[in-house]
This record gives sequence, C-alpha cells and structure tokens, in this order.
Amino acid sequence: MITAALCAVVVSVSAESALELTEQERAWIRLNPEITVAATPDWPPFEFVDKGGQYRGVTIDFLRALADRVGLKLKPVVAPWDELLDQLRAGELDVCPGLVDMEQLRAFMLFTHPFITLPQTIVVRKDWAGGFALDDFATGRVAVERAYYTEDFLTSRFPDMDLHLVQSARDALFAVSNGVADAYAGTHPTVDYLIRENLIANLRMRTLDLPDLGLSMGVRSGLPELRDILEKSLAAMTERDRRGILEKYLKQLPLHLTPSEKNWLVEHGKQIRLGIDADWPPFEFRDATGSYVGLGADYVSAINARLDINMAPVSGLTWSEVMDRARSGEIDVIPCLVDTPERSRFLSFTEPYIDLPMVILTRDDVPFVHGVEDVADGRVVVIEGYVAQELLVRDFPGRIFPSVPSTEAALLAVSEGRADAFVAIWPRAAS
Repeated sequence: MITAALCAVVVSVSAESALELTEQERAWIRLNPEITVAATPDWPPFEFVDKGGQYRGVTIDFLRALADRVGLKLKPVVAPWDELLDQLRAGELDVCPGLVDMEQLRAFMLFTHPFITLPQTIVVRKDWAGGFALDDFATGRVAVERAYYTEDFLTSRFPDMDLHLVQSARDALFAVSNGVADAYAGTHPTVDYLIRENLIANLRMRTLDLPDLGLSMGVRSGLPELRDILEKSLAAMTERDRRGILEKYLKQLPLHLTPSEKNWLVEHGKQIRLGIDADWPPFEFRDATGSYVGLGADYVSAINARLDINMAPVSGLTWSEVMDRARSGEIDVIPCLVDTPERSRFLSFTEPYIDLPMVILTRDDVPFVHGVEDVADGRVVVIEGYVAQELLVRDFPGRIFPSVPSTEAALLAVSEGRADAFVAIWPRAAS
C-alpha cells in the first residue's frame, strides 16, 4: 500500500498574508472599537438596503471582512449619497466602503488602494440610432447620480452636456427608459443588476472606452491610523475571500476587453489549439467516450462560452509531444500547467486558478519520509516532462531521478519496490 506525505516543495499554495499592526494601531482600535459607515442605500450590488431592510452589498461586505479581522464594529448610517457626502466632508462619519479616489475628495478623505475595478458603461434605449461614445452625447441629455464621480467627470469634460441629475442609478435607468434622458453613464455591474431586478426591457448598454474605475476605502482625513489598518487588512485578504464576496452578488463578473483584444479574438478565436494531458484525472483526461473532461476542461468550456471562441484539444499527443509542440509554436494554450522558469522561456502564464501542494508518496511499510533528502539517490521516480522532474533536477543537482511515462507506472514502481518514492502534485502527478 502507498501513503503520501507533504514534500518540502510546495507549488502555488494559497495563504493569507500576515496582518502585522503596530502598537499604535492596536491602541487606536482599543480606543475606537466602533466606526461609523456612510451607508449608501441605493447602489446595488455594491451598497443597498434590501427589501428586508438589511444594509448589504459588495463593498460593505469587504469592509465587514476587514473590520472582523481586526476586531472593529461597524455602525452604518443610511442616507442618500449627497447627504452622506456632506457628513463625510464635515467629519461626522469615519469611513465610506466604496469610493473613487478623486482630487476634490482628498481635502477631507484618505484612501486605501483600489480593491475593485469597474468598467464604465453607457445605457440607451434599444431604438437609439446614434453612436455609443461619450462624444456622441456631448450636447445630449445624460442621466447621472447627484454628487457621484460621473457628475464631476462629465461636467469637466463636456461643458455643453445637459446632465439630468437623479438620486439613484435606478432613477437614471427609468429616466432613459421613459425618454426623459438620452443615456445614462454608470458602472456595468450596477446597470446589469438593476435592469434584471426591475425588468426594464427597452434598454441596452455598451462598455465605454474609458479606464476602469477603482473603488477604495475612503477614510476621513483625521483618521490615518484607520486608513492604515484597513490597508493592511485589505492586503492580507486571500483571492478566495475576494472572489467569495464578488460572486455572492455578481451573476457574472464584468469582462472588459480592449479593442485590440476584441479584434484578435475575431481573427483567431475560432482556431485555438489546445494542448492537454489525456490522463491526469481529475484535472483533465479523456473519458470512456473519448470526450475531454475534468476541472481544466470545465474552465476551458466556460472561457469558450464567455468569449465565444473555440479552444479545442489537439488529439493523439503524449504529454512530451504536447510540450514539444508548445516549444515550436504548434500548440497555443495549455490549460493545466505549472509556471516554471524553464517553461516561461516559451510560454506566457495567467494567474493561477487552482493551488496544489507537492507531495511525496511511499509504501506504508517504510519509515516516515520528510522529503527527497531522506530517500536514496536513484530511488525517487518522476513522470517524464512533469513539473516535479524539472523542480527536483533544479533543487537537487547531481542526483538521479528515474522517469516513467505515467502515474500508473510510477505507483506500480513504488508498490513493487523498484522505487522508494514518487513525487507528484496532489492528488495526482502534475502536468
């Protein structure tokens, strides 16, 4: 029988960053256990009061997570945004959970780094016959929320634009729907949420060719310790925590492609050659019918649907042949691959989408093995072309690591005593 132990090498293991507060910051928390929050009631899905009277949303959930981590309690103050802004300006509120860092706010606010970026969107009626750039509305009537970032931006850039100021994004959308305004300039997630929530059938939206808006935690200027505490707590959040909050409210996270990226997909998106490992369950493999399945296959399917492209596996290749064709430019994408310096010489990598530890597998009748250094030279097997082989050769120069063609061959070698250990990524050997 074979057992597995964690090896000394770990590949892309997710972990929270340590939160190290100064004694001054800890003392500030002890003296100020509760902070007041500017609670916007009508900006879904970021901040809103739901039908049950609960204040919720993406940005307040971020703030709650940060506050819980350092032991702060929150006291939301719910009011229209223009009233909240006056209270922030007067120093009567401590923090605003989702704010664009603007020059005119810095006189009375401090900002963390942006923790969400949002594409900007223009909304028109479906019978609109004009263009979709802001220049096309330079002399038209555009609905915007009073005292929001968009009001300042449009006033400065388009002095002849007729701004129809409203209290909320919902009011703005109905103004466009009812013909009171020609368009609404807002953020994609809010528009998508409200159109679905309010069943507004006669509107359509287009993403504007403008920089995405970054949302920061805004803290009143007299509280630099609080800003620093929130900044450190933001930096310590894991990507899993972030995605958990976002996916709780956003049906599909916004996707903002540049014009050149869109053109590339039109020209190349229907013939993207995929290099796969046909025998690496549960991540990717061919099932009994020959279909490409597994975790990686599900990601490929989702991306194909989202981008309207066709990434299709090249059939009949061994893993070594996949890597050889990737080197020669005959494979375009490999969906399940560990980033290493050697591979980065001929491939570009996305951010990791799954994190797995490296393990060392032995028979259960041998003493506990802490790592490769506890196993005799030549007695640790690896799979030819897999990342374990590359890392072990790099980290243990001069040692011999016999290679085998498959996971089954490696497990059989250990089970039969022809090898003492097998290094792999859990739960199966890594591509």
